[in-house]
Amino acid sequence: MKIKKKYQQLTYDDRFLIQEFLQIGLKPAKIAEHLGKNKSTITREIKRNSFEGKYHCVPAEVNTRNKRSQSRQIERLKSEEIRQYVHTALKKGWSPEIIAGRLELIHKKKIISHEAIYQYIYDVRKDLIQYLVRKHKKRVNKYYSKKKRADIIKNRVFIDNRPDKINNRNRFGDWETDTLISRQCKSVIRVLVERQARYVVINKLKDKTADKMNRSIVYYFSGLPKKLCLSITYDNGTENAYHQKTNYTLNCKSYFCNPYHSWEKGTIENTNGLIRRYIPKSTNFEKISKSQLKSIEKLLNNRPRKCLNFKTPEEVFNKKLVALRG
Repeated sequence: MKIKKKYQQLTYDDRFLIQEFLQIGLKPAKIAEHLGKNKSTITREIKRNSFEGKYHCVPAEVNTRNKRSQSRQIERLKSEEIRQYVHTALKKGWSPEIIAGRLELIHKKKIISHEAIYQYIYDVRKDLIQYLVRKHKKRVNKYYSKKKRADIIKNRVFIDNRPDKINNRNRFGDWETDTLISRQCKSVIRVLVERQARYVVINKLKDKTADKMNRSIVYYFSGLPKKLCLSITYDNGTENAYHQKTNYTLNCKSYFCNPYHSWEKGTIENTNGLIRRYIPKSTNFEKISKSQLKSIEKLLNNRPRKCLNFKTPEEVFNKKLVALRG
């Protein structure tokens, strides 16, 4: 089976080699083979950047850079209707990728790319940066951070031994949980996320104890179908010490990230980042009401997700829940 080569833009070094290979009489197909590129890429490059019947790498590079520079100057989001949709969606907390995906889902065709929305924000409407997740003044690469915590919990089963059907999200009913803390008070916010639907449940606890965590989780699942909770993945915080008690009550299994590897439960970490947009780290949780938390929960569960083909977690979760009850 022939593997399709991934497209990559030509570099100056590639252009220099194209010039050298042409001078010794190599055909585009052979040049493509030497460079590991598609033949059509080499053919287009030679056709576009040949001057007076000959290919030269320096003017070819200059010509390409000029074209790229001009393309960046093209006006983004020309339609007023699209601009207004983007403005409204950003203020709802939607990311550019979600906005672009939702437009494509609604119109059954690609309307605009998320990259165009980012360029519009950073080049034309910098006042909209405040509605992005990171709010960076300049665009930067994403990165992960590590948090060190106590990891003395009995009878843990680490995530390395978690079944593939959970890892691959092939099954509904597998959850991740975490707590958000505040330096201003003892109260914490407990977050639960279903891995397949990305459905989030948010509650406030009076303190960060294992008993409060256990009671909170058990209370949420009481009255719901038993198969709704098949497993829960935790980090190594001491508030998760009663995981076996939770397992016994709910008839589920528990898994733990490796010490200092909280990023291994990426679904909840991503969700926490979204919640922090509404509840910054400096917030005193005592001043947050249950209705405020439910409003945040509703916003997140009605936020289209690319991983769900731009459906919302609530749409996916409710459909799965109806199937369990049926």
